[in-house]
Amino acid sequence: MTRYSNEETQVLLIDRAAAAELASADAIREWAGEKRAFISSVMTELRAERQAVSAGIRAVGLRPVMFEEFGGRDADPEEAYLAEVEGSDIYIGILGKRYGKPLKTRYSPTHAEYRHAEQHALRIAVWTLDTDEREGPEQSFLDEVRTFHVAPGFSSVDDLRRQIEERMRVIAAEDLAPWCKLGNVVFRAMEIEDRGGVVQVKARVRGDLIARALEDMRGDRFNRGSEARFTWSGRSKYIKVKGFMSQQLRASRKCFVWSSKSRKLRTITSGKLVSGGGLPPI
Repeated sequence: MTRYSNEETQVLLIDRAAAAELASADAIREWAGEKRAFISSVMTELRAERQAVSAGIRAVGLRPVMFEEFGGRDADPEEAYLAEVEGSDIYIGILGKRYGKPLKTRYSPTHAEYRHAEQHALRIAVWTLDTDEREGPEQSFLDEVRTFHVAPGFSSVDDLRRQIEERMRVIAAEDLAPWCKLGNVVFRAMEIEDRGGVVQVKARVRGDLIARALEDMRGDRFNRGSEARFTWSGRSKYIKVKGFMSQQLRASRKCFVWSSKSRKLRTITSGKLVSGGGLPPI
């Protein structure tokens, strides 16, 4: 047994109060200005739905990417849309009744785009038409998607557009205030800056239980503090908690966190307020 194996048996403490927050409209607009969302579906079946998705994306400020707007190109169509997937930040799939004509790979264009998006680490968001008449291959595709992602249904184009706008705002909040994990404690970071030897994290902690758990890691003059794994944005390293200070501001706590390759972590108070949304990918 390693000295860190106890982390695997500890109960996760998640700052769920932070999940209900959304970023400000100005912050979302600034974030969205640099983002592209690829729209993927069977075009002949879901024309109205594709336009609704495009409208929902534009309403939040992102740029929709759809095959209808590609224009004339010398490249093979399959290569063209896969290249556009790679150049996007978010994949938005709409699954209806039909699977679509298989390509040489035996996947439909929509299925190929979805897999390409996963391979290139795009954010994935998929919706499915409420129907009992789905083709077999389309149902298998949907089952595959639901193995890894939530794929809610929609009943109308207006319902779909509303869900698209809400989901884009949640994704914005998650990007602006990403989830991170220190030991068994999961909380939102307002800002994470990796300087190589030093990682600076600015965090807003809403739950008192979460704040106490973080404070317990700091140690005192008799205890030099806990050593724990710090994980964020697909990266992870072990650090030693060196110090922690917090301040109660309104109903939440604010803190700065610094960690280094020498496994030292220090936290101090910050008065800056940034909101976020979504749930942690545990």
